[in-house]
Amino acid sequence: MTINWTITKFIPPKPIAREFFEINKKKLLINKGHYVNPFIFREESFYEKFHREIHQLIFGAFILLIMYIINLFGGGDNIFADSLLIAASSLIVFSIVFLLLEGPSYKNFLDRRKRYDACMKFAILNSQSYEEFYDFFYTKKLGGRIQEFNVWYKEQPKQKPVASLVVSKQMKEDILSDFIFVTILLVVFSVFAFLAMYFGK
Repeated sequence: MTINWTITKFIPPKPIAREFFEINKKKLLINKGHYVNPFIFREESFYEKFHREIHQLIFGAFILLIMYIINLFGGGDNIFADSLLIAASSLIVFSIVFLLLEGPSYKNFLDRRKRYDACMKFAILNSQSYEEFYDFFYTKKLGGRIQEFNVWYKEQPKQKPVASLVVSKQMKEDILSDFIFVTILLVVFSVFAFLAMYFGK
């Protein structure tokens, strides 16, 4: 059996155009909290990327909790309860394995993306022209002002990237679709577990 998973790597975009610099420079002069996004796409937040696995963990844990409570009162000693327990446990294990395989690299990608955006914002704020910015950011890589940037970066309020601002409505849709998906998985796993235990007697 082959297990495939995705490693997400951060690749800096091409140098920004003069127009992009000038537009964002004006916006930053008005509002220093302006979010500079040099990418043509918006990144998915960690939740958006792994919402199905996160919901599977939650729903699976919820089923296990219910089964534990039922067992406390002596009502879970039957083949159906055992098959549901196996199904919920399998769901949790698969979700954890997937998150462990793909989660760390995507979290690293988000961290590097956030720092890259902040670094560009710092360079724009400290440049008077596009030529000065280009030399400062792309050629010198902030030069001898890395320490200054690190101090500035730590002092910045935690700002949600563009992706995080649109989660609220999407979250409701994801929960509903994931609930249906997980319910189907639980039914399928339960049926297989039930048949395996029934015919294995």
